[in-house]
Amino acid sequence: MGMVMLDLSQHRHIQERRWWFPWMSITKRHLCVTEMTRDFVAFCENFAVAQSNVDPGGVSNDGFPSQAANLVRSETNVKCGEALDSDATSSESGDSDARQRILELGEIRSILDRAEQRFRHPILKFTTPPEQFSDPPSDLDVTDPPTARFVQYRTETLPTLHARVAHLLLIGNRDADRQQERLLKDIEHYTQQAVQAELRAWREKVLKLPIQGLDMFGDGPEIVFTGNAYFSPFMITLLTELRTTDDVFSARKAMQPFISVALFIAVVLHGMASVARPEIAFVLSGLRAMLFGAFVWCNAPARSVTSIQRLLIDCIPRDVRTALRILHLEPDIIRYACCPECSNIYPPDPLNEDDPYPHYCSAILANDDRCGAQLVFEKKQAPKGKGQPERTVFKAIRIFPYRTLKSWLKVFLSRPEVDAALAAGWNLTDSAGVWSDIMNSPAIRHFRGPDNHTLFSVQKHGAVNLVFCLFVDWFNPYGNKKAGKSHSVGAMYMACLNLPIEMRYAPENIYLAGVIPGPREPRLDELNHFLRPLVDELLVLWTRGLYLSRTALRWMGRFVRAAMIPLVCDLPAMRKVAGFAGHASKHFCSFCSLPKDDIHNLNRATWPPRASWAQHEKLATEWRDGTKAQRDQIFNEHGIRWSELLRLPYWDPTRFALLDSMHNLFLGELRHHCMEVWGIDIKDKPSGQKIHPHTPEEQKKFLDKAIAALTKGSATALEKLRKGYIIAISRNNNISPSGAVFTKSAYIDALLKWVQVVGVQAVRVPPVLDYDAKEFHLSTDLSKFQVLSYEILEAIRGDLKATFLPSWLERPPSNFGNPSHGKLKADQWRTVCTVNLVITLVRLWASPEASARDKELLENFLHLVSAVDLASRRSMTEGRAAAYDKHMFEYLCGLRDMFDHEFVPNHHLSLHLYECLVLFGPVHGWWAFPFERYNGLLRRININYKPAEIPLTLMRYFYLGGNLRNLLADLDFPEDTEYTEMVHSFHDTFAIATRARPDVLNPLSPRLGRTTERTRAPEVELDTTTYDAILELVNKSGDELFASARVNVLDRAGRLPLSPTAEDAARVIRDRIVFATRAKGERNSFVIFKDQDRGTRAGQIRRIVLHTRRKNGELVTEPFLLVDAFQPLSEEHARHDPYRQWPDIQTKLYYKTFENDVRVIRLNDIKSHFAALFYTPDALGRECVVVRDLDRVGQASSV
Repeated sequence: MGMVMLDLSQHRHIQERRWWFPWMSITKRHLCVTEMTRDFVAFCENFAVAQSNVDPGGVSNDGFPSQAANLVRSETNVKCGEALDSDATSSESGDSDARQRILELGEIRSILDRAEQRFRHPILKFTTPPEQFSDPPSDLDVTDPPTARFVQYRTETLPTLHARVAHLLLIGNRDADRQQERLLKDIEHYTQQAVQAELRAWREKVLKLPIQGLDMFGDGPEIVFTGNAYFSPFMITLLTELRTTDDVFSARKAMQPFISVALFIAVVLHGMASVARPEIAFVLSGLRAMLFGAFVWCNAPARSVTSIQRLLIDCIPRDVRTALRILHLEPDIIRYACCPECSNIYPPDPLNEDDPYPHYCSAILANDDRCGAQLVFEKKQAPKGKGQPERTVFKAIRIFPYRTLKSWLKVFLSRPEVDAALAAGWNLTDSAGVWSDIMNSPAIRHFRGPDNHTLFSVQKHGAVNLVFCLFVDWFNPYGNKKAGKSHSVGAMYMACLNLPIEMRYAPENIYLAGVIPGPREPRLDELNHFLRPLVDELLVLWTRGLYLSRTALRWMGRFVRAAMIPLVCDLPAMRKVAGFAGHASKHFCSFCSLPKDDIHNLNRATWPPRASWAQHEKLATEWRDGTKAQRDQIFNEHGIRWSELLRLPYWDPTRFALLDSMHNLFLGELRHHCMEVWGIDIKDKPSGQKIHPHTPEEQKKFLDKAIAALTKGSATALEKLRKGYIIAISRNNNISPSGAVFTKSAYIDALLKWVQVVGVQAVRVPPVLDYDAKEFHLSTDLSKFQVLSYEILEAIRGDLKATFLPSWLERPPSNFGNPSHGKLKADQWRTVCTVNLVITLVRLWASPEASARDKELLENFLHLVSAVDLASRRSMTEGRAAAYDKHMFEYLCGLRDMFDHEFVPNHHLSLHLYECLVLFGPVHGWWAFPFERYNGLLRRININYKPAEIPLTLMRYFYLGGNLRNLLADLDFPEDTEYTEMVHSFHDTFAIATRARPDVLNPLSPRLGRTTERTRAPEVELDTTTYDAILELVNKSGDELFASARVNVLDRAGRLPLSPTAEDAARVIRDRIVFATRAKGERNSFVIFKDQDRGTRAGQIRRIVLHTRRKNGELVTEPFLLVDAFQPLSEEHARHDPYRQWPDIQTKLYYKTFENDVRVIRLNDIKSHFAALFYTPDALGRECVVVRDLDRVGQASSV
């Protein structure tokens, strides 16, 4: 068998057309003809004769020139003998692999070309014809035979051919490898052509619509077509922007799994472990050396590698940047130049790489002066090529990195689980007025689209309408003033609310729009410069929309429209972003116009209303267009300035600028009450001896001693008195220590200095109390320095250590109340106030021995706890929002009347939280918790301590983390033990284990948690009681009826027997919450569950079994839990339960005794965990367990 090399490259149709046969391959320069050359020559002759009648010039539009046959014949006769000898030699030297590969590729090429010609101009039918020009394509009608064949070609034939070619290893033969590469590109090209053919078919139908509908094109998506398909200028003018996502799907070429592992190791070490590029280069070199050594060892005794093995080694790059590029992990980031003085931003010129920015700022300031600040600095760089001069480039002094929303959406919708979730995002409906998420809240459900008539929830023909929330905040990238550094950078995040809550706040699903450069926060309206690119895109997505040519689940793509509705920030950021005055100004409230001087006014009827949406927009526009003097006047009178968000025609600043519950309630109300009202963090340690209460007579004696000490000016004598006397005398004379130091010695120093000025005769001595008191205080004063004694604090700390809390709950520091524990996080304030303090203070202050004052303090505090608990439930109703508002109002009334406490803006604003709850539903859909955690993630990224590069570094590595997580989920590793262990090791190494939901915190934790953790224990025989209970539960489910395996075969009535064995497990996981047995995880074993016959009960998990059975013909494994139920109190003892006086705190006492029968329940029968504390109430004389229900979903439990 011979091969003749024919130079046919000069012939036009060989250059323009690709003719493929199973026995032939055309490369750029040569045509390789095998033993079937003569048949090919005959074919060319016959083809030329047949076409001569059509094309007098001998050239057919679809074939070779007639001269091709003569050329083939002549060159064959001349070179055939030489070629036969040459090919015989090459065949002996191992060219059989190349010939076999060429044959295989030729076969695939033949199939591809025949299919492509058949479906080049398909006639397609759609399920729903277009009604207007802006309608996106509907699905293809597969009931139509020609359409069904086209769908099969597009969804089956082309992907199958692509997979077949992509998984072929290169063999080192130049011609064969080039053919394979070209074939892959052609398959991808035909795939794009198939998508465009579908678009063409739809647009042909669109153009048949009545001509009077042409004015609707202004609302449609502009189409920017890619590929070789031709569309008329008319179509390009009328249709809007098409963004192709094909590059996302073809980004990562098929590679061997062990190559994927090598690249993955390198990028994880670089992106997550902060290993520098030189060290990563060493790792990559080591991996190459290991692979080379393994191949050499396998090839022994030869000390060499084959060409294929060399190709595999070369697949591992030497630089991590190459690995990032191969895996397409780098985000698309635009680097704006940012003015160091006024923060105006300038986009780069893509055509001028070395000098992309203007050199000076051209912004016009409020005083009509030009800024003129320098934007760039000059830098010398190495020449691009040999012999070229040194380059001079201009770099931005301050960079604002920004990722376009269109770029992010393109990648976002390329993930199947996201595409599916977004399509179903609007399917959530409320049940009898219960809002379980923001997406079924009134504000979102009643939100109207661009036509102001159609609800935004209405989506046609596979289109998707997205709702985003915006969060902006600043943080110190060096830590909390680490090493004395004070630096502030900002982050602009958006979360897609269409995603279900378990996916919504995963870091890879968060859009980080930009990182605002430091070293300071933008002044006043300077933030508008950074918002402008984002608002520009949001305007396009609202008014015109975006058409993605392809998404993960729709080859025809999706039409996307988006709106940014709720703004969720802390108070300072919210006021700056929305254009309101700061909360410290006289216009402190963004919901009403109550002046700050009247902040103690709790009568809503007297609060002046805020400016309407139209009035607000008018004032803001006048501020934007006015002079400096006019701006100052408008701001002083109304507290309003311009915000870029007002360019969005749908954004209502009076309704959509929300009050964040995390900052208002957890870091606001709870923290303020503990620290500012009760002064928990300034308590002095006792002398070590037990403190006895002072009688009224003793109080009089110690007051006299205090006056005597002041007369002498003796600080030593005053130090011997209890702190309460010193503070009472100070407060009775309006004396306060200088600064923020409220220690005993600070008060003594302030008193002595005051007495030296006015004399001891001016001292007003406070009256004695009419009851015994450990801490003396004014009879009208319940100040923060007399509320909690050291004994109470010690009781709180003791209970805190003894209380069992589930692992998902943030545990407060054991030395709570001591300044040494530092700042508490929002979750810790929530836990300590709504759980630990409730358990301890009700136990102490609701007992018969407690004083009236203690009970009054407790009543006031529990109003606050009830309000916070109701507001932070996982579902919301109008009734629950009203109950929150009632408790908050009662708390504030008590705070004002009992303590004469100075209100702060948070107190007033908490009464406006009701408006947000009834508009947007449960707070977990719109609070700042996840975004604050992202700030924590960014803060933990290693930076190079070069301030100008910090924003870009933070943004780049944030996206690298999310992209790495998606990459690991997308890589299709074999199910071998070694690969599985690698994946598990990765999750164990990079997961943050401080919470039960690590994926909320870490971009690299698993996407979906496992529902059951297997102990891999052998199956054991179930005892009769447990087996019968499981059998009853299974049969009650109605899926399939089983018979008992322990009865006679004749008595089974034809039913399959249920297996009597099960496997023991240490714990199970439901919705990423861990439930464990008492022996293996006691803190996660306390549960409230639904008992079949006795309502809701409290108990402790004794055992977990994994039972396997057949369901609809498939094996399923279901966990069952054996729970010991605590005995409820008797009616007599229930009347002495101090916790039952306040139903809204969801706390009760049970006996610390289990009932005789063990409950067998399903996992879904568990309602929640509960916090547990064991103690013996004096009124009961029997050890009990405090059951503090931690359910934050439903109504209060009747446990």
